[in-house]
Amino acid sequence: MRELLRKLEMSREQVLHLEAAISLLRRENELLLVSLQEQQAKATALETECAEWKERYEAKQGASGPFSEEEKAELQAKIELYLKEIDSCLNFFGD
Repeated sequence: MRELLRKLEMSREQVLHLEAAISLLRRENELLLVSLQEQQAKATALETECAEWKERYEAKQGASGPFSEEEKAELQAKIELYLKEIDSCLNFFGD
């Protein structure tokens, strides 16, 4: 009888431990979902901004001819930065 009670108590402790672990995993999942949504929003904003820069570039090319070397370097640096940020977001998502 004592052996049965001991096993029952061990089983109860295991259930409590598993319930606590499930609770922690659920909370972690919620936090990860929030982080994912933030990263997706950031990636979308970066893609929009990159598209806007591209439009500005194309409009400038058509309106006033080629960019100066300084403008080209600035634009290239910004585009590279945006592409790196987009890549890091995509890597975060596992795509």
